[in-house]
Amino acid sequence: MADDDVGAPAAVVSGDLTCSPCVEESPQDAQVEGVPATTAVQSIDEAAKWKERSGRLGNAVNQQKARIQELEESDTRLKRLLNLAKRSIESKDASIESLKQQVVELKAAAAKQGRPKDPRRILHKVKHVTHAGQTTLWCLVEYTSDDDDESRPPECGWLAFQHEADLLDYVRRASGEPVRVPDLSLPPSDVLQMKLDLSDELERVQEEFRRYRVRSGTVAFISHVSTVHVEITRKQKEAELRKISASALTKQTEQIGGMDLQQELQAARVQVRRFIQLQTSAEER
Repeated sequence: MADDDVGAPAAVVSGDLTCSPCVEESPQDAQVEGVPATTAVQSIDEAAKWKERSGRLGNAVNQQKARIQELEESDTRLKRLLNLAKRSIESKDASIESLKQQVVELKAAAAKQGRPKDPRRILHKVKHVTHAGQTTLWCLVEYTSDDDDESRPPECGWLAFQHEADLLDYVRRASGEPVRVPDLSLPPSDVLQMKLDLSDELERVQEEFRRYRVRSGTVAFISHVSTVHVEITRKQKEAELRKISASALTKQTEQIGGMDLQQELQAARVQVRRFIQLQTSAEER
């Protein structure tokens, strides 16, 4: 291939390789120009071969470029798939860790359920009577916990007892502090009836209080009127006493010249007694 490239004329390579005059030129014309006919024909053949070889090389280059582009696209797809696989693996790892934690918690819960729970306190006690007349005591019990997490709600559950003695025996067998048994909680029907009764009682008390306020206002008014009347009567009596005293003094002044001293003294005593009696009567009223 290197020998063919070196031997190719420059004019033939750079020019049009399909030029018909070069092919149709007769040997005589070639000889006239000083170029042998065989040499010209060889040059044309070599130029055609060179052109064909160049076309093949161009096609090979284009194929290589297409192949490189396909490889780049395939590499991009592989990188994308690798990222997706990596994310999927990370997500599955997180799920596996979560499942492991759940397994640990379930094992711990199963271990706790294997031993009896100690009651901390009894929240409610309800009596349930069936249609057949059978009585059952239901208690909402809050259990003790070994977990130090205060944010978690305490574990609670309902327990059924056929008799009060069974409930007391359960409380006595509980370890730790003594558990107090609350009173029976009222059923919803009794609670509703109690609410109605309390509402009626409240209305009755409010009505009695309103009447009491009216009565107390009336009594206060009557007391005030009586006080005013007593004050007016007292002032009237005082005015009457002053009038009687003035009249008695006037009469005594008029009669003092013609009366005996003994009579004057006796009359004065009588007037004084009468004045004292009137004053006492006025004060008592």
